[in-house]
Amino acid sequence: MIRAERLILARATHLDSLAARLAEPRVRRIVLLLLAGDLVQLDPYDDDLAYACDLGLVTPKDPVRIDLLIRWPYINENGKRHWQREALELKVWHPDKADPLRQGMTQLDRYLDRLGLDTGILIIFDRRSDAPDLSERTQFDIATTQTGRTVTVLRA
Repeated sequence: MIRAERLILARATHLDSLAARLAEPRVRRIVLLLLAGDLVQLDPYDDDLAYACDLGLVTPKDPVRIDLLIRWPYINENGKRHWQREALELKVWHPDKADPLRQGMTQLDRYLDRLGLDTGILIIFDRRSDAPDLSERTQFDIATTQTGRTVTVLRA
């Protein structure tokens, strides 16, 4: 079976199709809210949200959680193709809410366990009105999860 037939039979989403959906205003609205951490405030009967769920871009159970697995191929020293994988957890520090560091570390630790990875990245966007200026609050730190995994923490 040729590669194209396997993709068709697997019903994998074609990247061109996904890119076209992401360009639609109703999908862009939901994705932008999701990335900003504001999706919690949407009406569960919102047609745009339902559409994004139907496309598989947002899960109806927990739409605010963002886990990313970035993969890219590389050729190792033996000339064989391998995949490098990096796992990221994105969190937003909302006004009048606690620092999401602890929750993010716990979620990322479980995510890394499922993926069999030893390291990950936690990104925390500070949206509090009294947060220091972006140039002052942007920093990288190294943290360790409860199970001993190393996490690079980016605060911005």
